[in-house]
Amino acid sequence: MKSFNEQSLKEQLAEIEAEKRKYTHGGNLRQLAERAGCLSAEIVDFSANINPLGPPDWLQQEVCRALAEVDRYPDPECSELTLAACEKFSVWPTECVAGNGASELIAAIARTGGFKRAVIPVPCYVDYERSCKMAGLKTEHIPLDPQRAFAPDFGTLSSFLSASPALVFIAQPNNPTGTAFDPAELKVLARKHPDSRFVIDESFADFVPGLERLAGQRPPNVITVVSMTKFYAIPGLRLGLAFASPEVIMEIRNVLPCWSVNILAQKVGLRCLRDEEYERKTVETTIRLREELAQGILEIPGIRALPSQANFMLCQVQRVGMDASGVIEHLLKNRVAVRHCDNFDGLDSTYFRIAVRTEEENRVLLDGLRSFSGME
Repeated sequence: MKSFNEQSLKEQLAEIEAEKRKYTHGGNLRQLAERAGCLSAEIVDFSANINPLGPPDWLQQEVCRALAEVDRYPDPECSELTLAACEKFSVWPTECVAGNGASELIAAIARTGGFKRAVIPVPCYVDYERSCKMAGLKTEHIPLDPQRAFAPDFGTLSSFLSASPALVFIAQPNNPTGTAFDPAELKVLARKHPDSRFVIDESFADFVPGLERLAGQRPPNVITVVSMTKFYAIPGLRLGLAFASPEVIMEIRNVLPCWSVNILAQKVGLRCLRDEEYERKTVETTIRLREELAQGILEIPGIRALPSQANFMLCQVQRVGMDASGVIEHLLKNRVAVRHCDNFDGLDSTYFRIAVRTEEENRVLLDGLRSFSGME
């Protein structure tokens, strides 16, 4: 018979492991390589939604130049970077703050405003809930309807907010579904509930041509978060931006650590914001590659790819008695990694997500999916 202390410890460890699993992300190459029995460089990674073009060509040169300043503290206000961001998004300098990635900003935002609860349509990025829990907020989920392509239901959301104000998280477009919404509907909702605060995560919005950006067109109770990690393929540098009213920006600054954005990220971010050619090429290439990849999956029996406006697609295994684990393990044996979506609230274990990669990498993925489906 186990002692109480030993049993209690095992239960606590099990709870910790379950919590880690719930908030797992894609892109953990070390872990994926261990499972595949290979080097991390040998993994073809579709589990993280990074620009298929890779970083801009000038990146290494810019980083080398910035290294000359590593013996000094970086500007804690990120003044040059935020000024360039304000010019790009047509906002005042007092309406922008930079952070060590969008995730740091989301965690900081969850600690502002004095809210008691957060309302989160699901499925969505798992760090919304994690950040709110760490901030002591009660989280309430609104399941999105797969029959409506997981589009936000602003009518239901409005009903939730009628009871009491809340901090609301919505992605534009949504991760992991790739669904975008009409910004005009969000503005109407925000004005209808002025005591609530709406956090619009535009981490993948740069991939959507013609999408109205809310940074310079937002009601006063709306915060927009922009990730530079995904679009510019710099997850190792970490950089994000938040846009809000000057009062809210001050709240966010007050809970962020000083010097959270290092000098390398500041210099690279400044150059990124001015590289219009890279932006144009990325959007055109991503759309073409996504359409080709979607067409390839359409021809594979038993696997469905949902329409997406982002640089990734949500897929579903449609075989009786089978979930996504089989295809994920099959692919990983061939050193191809995709993102299982079983830890996303609002999705079951039949779903997995794939990033849009290069033509050659996409062919490798399609070959693996065909092999799994018995086509090869």
